[in-house]
Amino acid sequence: MELLAPAGSFDALRAAVENGADAVYLGGTRFSARASAANFDDKEIQSALDYCHIRGVKVYVTVNTLLRQDELERALDYLVDLYNWGADAVIVQDLGLAREAHRQIPHLELHASTQMTAHNPWDLETLEQLGMKRVVLARELSFEQVAEIEKQTPLEIEVFVHGALCISYSGQCLMSSLIGGRSGNRGLCAQPCRQPYSAAGLSFSGGEYILSPRDLSLIQYLPELEQAGVDSLKIEGRMKRPEYVGVVVRTYRAALNGKPYNESDLEAVFNRGFTTAYTLGRPHKDFITYSSPRHHGMLVGKVESVQGEIAWIKLTEPVLVGDGLEIETDDGKPFGFVAADEMFTRQGLFVSVRGRRIQTQASVYKTSDAKLTAEIQETYNSPRAFRKVEAELFVVLKASQPLQLRLIDEDGVSVSVQGMTKAVPALKKGMTEDLIREKLMRLGNDPIHVKKIRIDLEPGLHIPISEVNGARRTLVEKWSGARLEPYRVRSIARQKSPAVSTTETGRLSRPVELAVTVSDFEAAEAALEAGADLLYFSGAVFHRQPQDWLYQLSKTWELGQQKQVPVFVHIDRITTASTLMDLRGSLTKHNFDGILLGNFGTWNYLVDIIGQRPVHTDTSFNVFNPSAIQFLAERGVSGITVSLELRLDQITQLAHSIPYDLAMVVHGPVESMISKHCILREQGCSQQCQRLAPIELEDKKGFVFPALFDRFCQMHIYNSRELSLLEHGDEMQKCGVRWIRIEGRTKKAEWIGSVVRAYRMALEGKPVSFETDGDEFTKGHYFRGVQ
Repeated sequence: MELLAPAGSFDALRAAVENGADAVYLGGTRFSARASAANFDDKEIQSALDYCHIRGVKVYVTVNTLLRQDELERALDYLVDLYNWGADAVIVQDLGLAREAHRQIPHLELHASTQMTAHNPWDLETLEQLGMKRVVLARELSFEQVAEIEKQTPLEIEVFVHGALCISYSGQCLMSSLIGGRSGNRGLCAQPCRQPYSAAGLSFSGGEYILSPRDLSLIQYLPELEQAGVDSLKIEGRMKRPEYVGVVVRTYRAALNGKPYNESDLEAVFNRGFTTAYTLGRPHKDFITYSSPRHHGMLVGKVESVQGEIAWIKLTEPVLVGDGLEIETDDGKPFGFVAADEMFTRQGLFVSVRGRRIQTQASVYKTSDAKLTAEIQETYNSPRAFRKVEAELFVVLKASQPLQLRLIDEDGVSVSVQGMTKAVPALKKGMTEDLIREKLMRLGNDPIHVKKIRIDLEPGLHIPISEVNGARRTLVEKWSGARLEPYRVRSIARQKSPAVSTTETGRLSRPVELAVTVSDFEAAEAALEAGADLLYFSGAVFHRQPQDWLYQLSKTWELGQQKQVPVFVHIDRITTASTLMDLRGSLTKHNFDGILLGNFGTWNYLVDIIGQRPVHTDTSFNVFNPSAIQFLAERGVSGITVSLELRLDQITQLAHSIPYDLAMVVHGPVESMISKHCILREQGCSQQCQRLAPIELEDKKGFVFPALFDRFCQMHIYNSRELSLLEHGDEMQKCGVRWIRIEGRTKKAEWIGSVVRAYRMALEGKPVSFETDGDEFTKGHYFRGVQ
């Protein structure tokens, strides 16, 4: 299995390579999902590619953000540059970019980012059609689910094995952008999940950080990963220091090679405590940190007593001079210090706490290891090469001929050099094999390890020592060039696709239609009576009973037939293989006019049941540009819901530049994230979610985020304010979308009826008495946009 390491800086890249990574992933200064990392400018990327390729390490460049229409061309030019510079692959999220890259740069290897939320076998069918060679699976999958996916796809499988976890399914979180305009889909997540929250009526024994997961660590489960068919093991951490990267890579490298390793080294670098997450099924209760999401370190002792301002510490693990230590305090802000020689006693150590309130038996953690840090720093600061390519060296020295060297490395790269000076008879003792070997093996700073040297030497000959040293240097230089030669010959230009045809004016002059999502028959009836033009029926998703959550679908469809309004079945964005099997059985019992999909897998799995019915796609597809729309339309989608992170003027531009029908969400609760984690798990599952929902999560600023739990035990967190564009009826009419959508599946019939009537009046230019200018409403990103 490939060991894939993060590189947020050149030092981190060196640390990864020199400590044993098979491949690294890094981001440029453009279009990277870790925009806050140091990242690499164009020259640095080229230097990084050369550094890695000489040492036999692959480089994958992240271009994994959503791209606006005005950014797509520049991103494609960037991909051409990356290919020509020698990138082994690029990691992408945006559907439009993937479509165009596959068409215009067919030789460029594409990897599907975890931001594409691939979580069932049938998702990968579409990713294969998009030209992907590898997919980074969602982090919510178990070993068993990964194995099932691997059996059904020719694509390479990459999974995260170590580092930070998102509480939400990656690619399906809007929380950061809705709160502060910083989009995780655009590389600027502000990590609101790492903030403290309270939940009315609930208490959490560990603390207030109820959405902050521990860090993933699967070093003890490498056999299970191999058995599941995983091709690449990914370490998270492009925002982490080089020391972190070096320690984690070195530890996993040893484990993969079957060599001894010290798992406690992983605790000495940044971690929030460790978890196996969902790999074994439902995670343990310790999945969440609950305490502050800072570096936890390793427990090394307890405070034995406090005398005045002196805390006496009894150590249970070794501590050395220079190690960083922290003592827990009552106020939650740990007291940190560096262990000095004068602090140590036979029983432990003591430290002045300078007035801080420290309790007896307070835990003491080692947060940095001076010896370990020094070891790793040497690997990326020292000129000495730690990562080496194995090779054989052949040496020939004959009378009246120059020195001849030939090097063949483990990958079959072969180079030869010939000296400038011919060998002559020696006046005294001639060249010996030992002397030649000693001079030629001076490769400490070069990434070559000559495991075997063969010397064909006629005795009694002389050449200058400088000749031997010069030949060695020339050989290394020539070998480095030969290692890079396959990448140097790359030179392609884009095979530009035909422009997407512009829309016909007649289509844009049609009246905007009103779509409504509903969850039960009463809500559907209210929507139809109030003037809905299209219903998306999701059924009892947020209830455990009845067993068939779509049991009212046929009844609702019959009512739609009477009103001459189409009724589509609405399928959520996360559908595991087991969910899809249940869904197949349910849909065969019911009538419906079309389907609103949340992912590709649902479509591919149910294609025979859907038949010729129209297919619409939900906001979860993160549609940001015309090429993404074009891809979905080519697949047969007849209604495409655009991203909630686009401005209204950008949506207008899209609608006027393509001949396809678009939809936008304009009113109702906006889902900030969907998570496989249930915050009620610590309380013990007794279906409390069915009695308590919605649970209100309140942040330190007093904003309240409702949380609901679906029948599959997934948590849906909604924005603190509901969306409303009711005041902008004229703009909605002119923007060019076919449908505007009211989100009503968490609402009662009365609410739905009043809101639909209000929008019907707004679209007809009539005065509306419905109040939407209070603090409980937001206009989302439609006028402010996202970073």
